[in-house]
Amino acid sequence: EISVLALLERTVETFSTRAAQLGSTLEITEVPENLSISVDPEQMMRVPSNLVDNALRYASPGKVELGARNIDDGIVLRVHDDGPGLEAGKLEQVFERFYRGDSSRTSRKEGSGLGLAIARAITEAHGGQLEANNRESSGAEFLVNLTS
Repeated sequence: EISVLALLERTVETFSTRAAQLGSTLEITEVPENLSISVDPEQMMRVPSNLVDNALRYASPGKVELGARNIDDGIVLRVHDDGPGLEAGKLEQVFERFYRGDSSRTSRKEGSGLGLAIARAITEAHGGQLEANNRESSGAEFLVNLTS
């Protein structure tokens, strides 16, 4: 078992310097202190890391929020940003290997197009689901559903 809060704190620590350089902020919101999950900690660390990396690439400068909550049979990890959101009709395509979003939406064109595919594969290997949505206000939201 690992602490979800510790997992998210480690992710924020890993990306805080890069976020600051890009004019972005990383914030953890709404995480119950005692929330934990039974996962491979090193593999699961790659999931929020890849989601935050993606958010910083496409939504900087801006705010990226990480959170988690209990659901009936597990937890949901959430990473959302206040960037331009995802292209309509491409919410599943973003998880395909080597897919890269519209380059006109970012000046940071580095990246292999594998981060979201890897995040989904790790999530599914842990019996979970990873989905992408556009938020009503603005930006993209990625939800990692993990059962306990």
